[in-house]
Amino acid sequence: MKRYIDCVEQPIAYSDVDSFDRCDALFPAYQNSPRYQAATEERNRGSIAWGAALVARSYLLMFKTTKDERFLRKFIGHAEQILLSRDSLMGLKDYKGYSGPVWSSGRPYTTNSNVIQEVDGPGILEVRSKNASYLKILQGESSFSLEFFDESNRSFGVIENVNLDQTSERYITKVLSEQNWKQPLAAAKVSQDFSRENFIGTRAIELKENFYTAAVETGQICASLLEFCQLVSMDANLSQYETYAQRYTEISVEALNYHSKDICTDESGIYIKIENDAPYDFESTDAPLNHTLSIARCFILLYSITNEAKYRDLSEGMIKHFVHSLSVAKSDIGDSYTWPYFSVAGVNHNGYDVTERVSDWRTSRIGYPRMEDISHAIIAIEACVDAAKAGIIFRESDLKMFANTFMNNILDDTDSGTLVSNYVDGSGGFNKYVNAIGRWGILSPWHAGLWDRCHRIMNDAQPELDHATVLYGMATLMHYRNI
Repeated sequence: MKRYIDCVEQPIAYSDVDSFDRCDALFPAYQNSPRYQAATEERNRGSIAWGAALVARSYLLMFKTTKDERFLRKFIGHAEQILLSRDSLMGLKDYKGYSGPVWSSGRPYTTNSNVIQEVDGPGILEVRSKNASYLKILQGESSFSLEFFDESNRSFGVIENVNLDQTSERYITKVLSEQNWKQPLAAAKVSQDFSRENFIGTRAIELKENFYTAAVETGQICASLLEFCQLVSMDANLSQYETYAQRYTEISVEALNYHSKDICTDESGIYIKIENDAPYDFESTDAPLNHTLSIARCFILLYSITNEAKYRDLSEGMIKHFVHSLSVAKSDIGDSYTWPYFSVAGVNHNGYDVTERVSDWRTSRIGYPRMEDISHAIIAIEACVDAAKAGIIFRESDLKMFANTFMNNILDDTDSGTLVSNYVDGSGGFNKYVNAIGRWGILSPWHAGLWDRCHRIMNDAQPELDHATVLYGMATLMHYRNI
């Protein structure tokens, strides 16, 4: 894939309207980040949330910055294509066979799976993997071995001598559970009626794609629609768009209501849980914090639009859940916030054992307490900025601390240049998420030097235009340049 810089005579200027227009025009040529294509194809469904919705939001920011209504017209054309891509209109079904007013996605976000029938018997073995697309089984005398392969035929290695005896140390569900968070992120479930307990035969099995509607993706898409609705509701000069805004609000509410079943409450607040049998790598457990915060932001926007207290209450409970996982990093140059990928109150952060019977697919799993990456972290930042503006838990002082997270933790100035840490606490290596740096410009009002650093890093790095986060980062930098 060619870089955009190779397609024009001059580098991208990351706070220039003409550069934005040229980059926007190039997006349909990039298969990994389709624009209108993302809303009509059955494959790459995740690009609707992580691609098309971000492009739509870019147009709204460009309108706020320039007051040029062509960006609103572009937004509406884009939004209409996104709405046409709902499962219920495309006839697409999720893993349960349900076709709803939402946007399910498959690879690479969901697990691939298949059902393996016992040879000459009624028993069923179900195997799933996040990253493998097919599986080879080699039958032995009293056990069998598994080898998982990805789509490029790369092997993830052999798992030897597993069996179907639930009392055995080599029971397949137990052995795969003990792989924990290692590739290929596999799991298994065995029925109770195997007549020939360990015999399933040597064979090759395709692991088929499954579709699931993740709350984080619904949140990303609905946020793009609701940002437009909020804009129209606050500007009397945009009354001609009220019909669109009313319709987009109703559609967003319908999509968000789909996730009512996923909303849970505990002492830490309100959070999103992954469905019990969902084709997701952490089924039956708490979703990553960014899933909950993606939905929380939609509720904050709905509260702003409708003034209905229920939306404030829901968003406040979700923000409270996030606060429970925040830690303060003390520093002479300014305290900052850090937070993990999973809630500190949840089983994914802490792990679970066989006695807790959390999942039908796993007997246990060790905790995964890693920090949040700086790309998904922006979902949290956006929710916290909107919460502070709505007077929900956060205040100006908190936003200054989030700005310090970027300036003090994420940026590492060296003799050879600035390194961008992968995680919000400064850990996890460097420079994996440079393409998302422009979006941190949302915190510019709370740190005098932050906009300049974001702008300089983007201009120096010239990241490939293969993800919509780059386009949205450009729009963010333009919007906050003089704020």
